[in-house]
Amino acid sequence: MVTVELSFGATFELGPGDASILIQIKGADVLWQKERLLNLAVAALPAHCDAVACLDADVVFERDDWAERSRALLENVPLVQPFADFCDLALQSDPDQFRRGVDAFSGRSFAAMVHSGCAPQELLQSGGPRLRPTPHAGGFAWVARRSLLGRHSLYDACVVGSGDRAMLTAAFGVPELSIRSLHMNETRARHYLSWAWPFFKEVRGRIGFVSGAIYHLWHGKLGDRRYQERHVEFSKFAFCPDEDIHLDENACWAWSSDKPDMHQSLTPSPCGSIKLPQAAFVTAARAGTVEPAQRCVL
Repeated sequence: MVTVELSFGATFELGPGDASILIQIKGADVLWQKERLLNLAVAALPAHCDAVACLDADVVFERDDWAERSRALLENVPLVQPFADFCDLALQSDPDQFRRGVDAFSGRSFAAMVHSGCAPQELLQSGGPRLRPTPHAGGFAWVARRSLLGRHSLYDACVVGSGDRAMLTAAFGVPELSIRSLHMNETRARHYLSWAWPFFKEVRGRIGFVSGAIYHLWHGKLGDRRYQERHVEFSKFAFCPDEDIHLDENACWAWSSDKPDMHQSLTPSPCGSIKLPQAAFVTAARAGTVEPAQRCVL
């Protein structure tokens, strides 16, 4: 397991025994760094690894063989969502005592919805899918061929989040849906499309899923995440990835433009609930088996 931990303070939370390969870096500017850190982690994988699992830190798998089953599916498709259902647990819920469909609200993974006959374009029409009458999740966990991420990386310039959505719309050849829902301006859209179309040409909507559920641990109300509002508000700053951000000495995003209002808009207040530092965990596969990591802190 490769872990990249980004700290905005003086100390780190992880220690040498927390990952097979631990990369700890300091950052100064608060932006959404999830995909940036995952790209650094993929680049640090040993050469023999040919599959990668990127998992949120707040999920627990129902089945123990999700990794092996995901690895087998990669023989036929380049991307796998390693679950079919998700369950948002209530505060103080115990995953070991959880009864699916009884103790918490449940929804389906995006990949499972597509394989059940739902049109991916319809599922991707707007943001905030988990707040819909038919909830589905495009994030939480993905498993990919190492070769796919090696050639294209993850799109990492979504500095206010929704990188999973940007990946999915590209994978199905409808990047305009992310351009619209993330309120990208023309310059930002061109930057995204330069990554999205090559990614689509290799994936072409070929995704799989593993039956079984994941349990999503409670860490705040869904309505407080402002899935759509944050993009609307950020759009007023005319964000341009080529001009407004650059890679610092640790290969993390940092501001490079004189737009203090934009920078401040992503900086949490002292009494905010954002927990720092951030980290990204990657699970590696070798010779048909995966060494599963149950959590990926993002």
